[in-house]
Amino acid sequence: MTATTSAVDWARIAAAAAADKKASDIVAFDVSEVLFITDVFLICSGSNPRQVAAIVDAVEAAVKQAGARSSRKEGAAESRWVLIDFGDLVAVVFDVAAVPG
Repeated sequence: MTATTSAVDWARIAAAAAADKKASDIVAFDVSEVLFITDVFLICSGSNPRQVAAIVDAVEAAVKQAGARSSRKEGAAESRWVLIDFGDLVAVVFDVAAVPG
């Protein structure tokens, strides 16, 4: 099984929105064959909590505008890492300054 067309489209839209906010290390994985909870996993990073929050806001707005259902977020209060769950797409934005090593 491969990722749904909508999940792939949303991942592209999310990646473009993240890039517009100068996110780095943007990568997406089709995880549909190994996970049953989502089809695509998108990961990117920002350089500080303020940028992470801006990336998250842009990704969430763009993907919702493209037709994704309401999302759930974890980690938004501190913006060190934020997970946005759209169902078929899960996006994670990390603050690279908060990642050890």
